[in-house]
Amino acid sequence: MSVNLDVECGHTREGDQVYLVGSGPLGGWDPSKALSLETGPQLFPRWKGQLDTTPEGTECKLIIRRKEGHIDWEPGANRSFPSLSSPSKLCMAFGKPGMDLVPMGGYEAAPGPAMESTLSIGEMEMSRANTRKDFRQRLIDMEFSTNIEERYEIDKVKLGEGGFGTVRRARDKETGARRAVKFIVKSGVANVDHLRREIQITQKMDHPNIVRLFAVYEDRCNLYLVMELCEGGELFDRLVEEKYLTEPIVRKVMKQVFSSISYCHGKDVVHRDLKPENYILLDRGKGVDATPLKLIDFGLAQRCRDGQQLKSAVGTAFYVAPEVMAGKYAKEVDVWGCGVLMYCLHCGSPPFYGRTDVDVLRKVKKGQYSLDGPIWEPVSKAAKDLISRCLEMDPSKRISALDALKHRWFAAGKPESLVKLQADVLSNLRGFSVANRFKKAALTAVAYQLTAEEQRELREAFMKLDANGDGYLSFQEIKTGLEQHILDGRIPNLAQILEGIDTDNDGKIEYTEFIAAAMDQRLQMNEAVCWRAFKSFDKDGDGTITLEELRKVLHDDELQSQVPATRSASSIFMEMDSNKDGSISFEDKLHEAPGDLVHISNSKMKCSCIRKWYCRWAMLLPCEKWEANQHHAQRSSWICCTAKLCHRGAVNPRSWKQQSTKLMSPSKIGPSRQCSEQFSGGHAAVLPALCDELARSDDKLIPPVQHG
Repeated sequence: MSVNLDVECGHTREGDQVYLVGSGPLGGWDPSKALSLETGPQLFPRWKGQLDTTPEGTECKLIIRRKEGHIDWEPGANRSFPSLSSPSKLCMAFGKPGMDLVPMGGYEAAPGPAMESTLSIGEMEMSRANTRKDFRQRLIDMEFSTNIEERYEIDKVKLGEGGFGTVRRARDKETGARRAVKFIVKSGVANVDHLRREIQITQKMDHPNIVRLFAVYEDRCNLYLVMELCEGGELFDRLVEEKYLTEPIVRKVMKQVFSSISYCHGKDVVHRDLKPENYILLDRGKGVDATPLKLIDFGLAQRCRDGQQLKSAVGTAFYVAPEVMAGKYAKEVDVWGCGVLMYCLHCGSPPFYGRTDVDVLRKVKKGQYSLDGPIWEPVSKAAKDLISRCLEMDPSKRISALDALKHRWFAAGKPESLVKLQADVLSNLRGFSVANRFKKAALTAVAYQLTAEEQRELREAFMKLDANGDGYLSFQEIKTGLEQHILDGRIPNLAQILEGIDTDNDGKIEYTEFIAAAMDQRLQMNEAVCWRAFKSFDKDGDGTITLEELRKVLHDDELQSQVPATRSASSIFMEMDSNKDGSISFEDKLHEAPGDLVHISNSKMKCSCIRKWYCRWAMLLPCEKWEANQHHAQRSSWICCTAKLCHRGAVNPRSWKQQSTKLMSPSKIGPSRQCSEQFSGGHAAVLPALCDELARSDDKLIPPVQHG
């Protein structure tokens, strides 16, 4: 008695093939003997096949053989054939357990992934497991509903392609920021919960070697993940080009790999699919050792607390740990993947190789690999020892990712240069620690929106300060770095400063927290950077920040219930809404405490050269000399007067120079002789000089503003 098969599987791309494999007549679990299914342009994502009578209870699974040759097994438990009493049709969906038996006379389509795709991911309640989200996570746009093409210009050229869709370049129409957009075809998603989990896990990641998530959008057919743009290609492609890497380069690569995995494990996340295809290089045209690596694709990642065991057989045969096949494993499987990756980087081929996945897995189960031969002769004993400790068959004896970073192989490399911190880092940290919630959130938004080049120096400092490589900075690590490289001796009140930096109160400083607190004022005042940060608050993209949008970022309701004395978002909003129109625009004058300028601009300053000129001038203010309370009012008044001058839109820079020289004379600043002397001695000529520079660079200013 024959049975027709109807399978839903949208995980494939051109050149892939779907099979049904199982016990007995289904090939004895040998993929080379599995039943091949067929599809076509009018049929996809459905795959068809036919079987002769199959005994009741026969176990099976769906698999996808990729055009590259490797095989993806569907997750979950094995399926089991039901009893058949008449010609029937069996309906299945890849990754969804069970089978639906439909008599041939009354066929109805099985509710597979294509039907599930009508469910909106955004409508599903996101996990509240980590209610104390930091500012950075709340800045990620998780509204889902906005049309992505209203915000981004998307290239037609593909950056990459995977089982669920494609990755393309995109440009933010508002800010000009360049991003990568991952397109996920919802009809190809067998389990919506798995996709939601991928988004949640990626949202939690904040590490210099893990790709950043900026926003999530959704329409009827697709889900779009807006991510950090990395144009250097896959580590796998570099390995193919260069055959193998030298040991010093492998050391630099593996330090980043172990650090990213140690960070994931510290977050109770196991990646489960570590391979060179899932590490990409940030910059195009640079060597593997000259650009940061980024871990991508958390599609198979799972939460796994200490002592917890996972069961699903997932991963790629070349990199899968032996305990995965036994259906009982934990975080140690990622370290096995690190060992396989390190082996590949040294010699250009995997430690476990076979013509088929079955051959590969057979060798993995036996733990058979070799560190001998001519290609291994130049490799140090320390490197071989670390590989062996990662490929330890007993997971309980396998080295951890954090301990791997302490291995003598890393100490044997060229000593790293001392951490180079700018002299004003300590004052920046101190200022951030005492700032109110809005300023911390604003600076966090600035930090999270920085380009790779803008954050390069602080990224390198973070990596060097992170002495144990766990992806966080402890108070002791920062203290050591500051005392060694900024000041000699003890730093007063350092504990209080660091507690103020720790915005999520978890006792450690994450990457974006450090960038936000340590970056210098040039980045804080950069117009393009500030605009990108402003758009992080402007959730609906209308060019203003409302009270509701501010509350979302500050998590106001939750924080007020936890700490009743905390200043509310509404009180902060009322201060910043200078014209009381119920919204904050980018052109508003945003002030914090008296004398503390956050940003100043004006809606009538439409000429970008004037804005840039003004920001450059503002950076030169001798703020550190004007901290005394008696000068706050003078300073604020002087800033506002200068802003009004900019507001007027002078006919030409010459008149600006005349008016600004008169305005900036010491007699205009205030009665304090000391203040006047400091000003006239330090920056009295700044504004006129910049006016001269402006005149040379652009004589075509905005038309004069008519005043009544």
